[in-house]
Amino acid sequence: MTDVVIFGTGIDGRRIYRYEKKRNKNKIIAFLENDKNKIGKTFFNLPIIGINYLSKIKFSKSTFLLGGRYMDEQYKQLEDTKINSKNIIKTKRWKYKFSKKEIIFREKKT
Repeated sequence: MTDVVIFGTGIDGRRIYRYEKKRNKNKIIAFLENDKNKIGKTFFNLPIIGINYLSKIKFSKSTFLLGGRYMDEQYKQLEDTKINSKNIIKTKRWKYKFSKKEIIFREKKT
């Protein structure tokens, strides 16, 4: 099992989390976030860490999953912290489909 850090706690981060949990092939260890208001809190009972935190802890063997419209910026941030580019994966958004609950919730909002 590979340790995985998901970049982002938005809708794409949630979809990646659910997909990875369902696959049960990787161990999700944390969420990475740029929003200072979220850092230090938990999401799906996992810690939300900031990009600056990566230098304090060894994540050299972790895989980073990126999703959403800011993947290029996220990728650059990770490269700037000397994370090996082989450990950074830009996900394909279409792979993480909406659940029935998400579709119903969105329909109620409109």
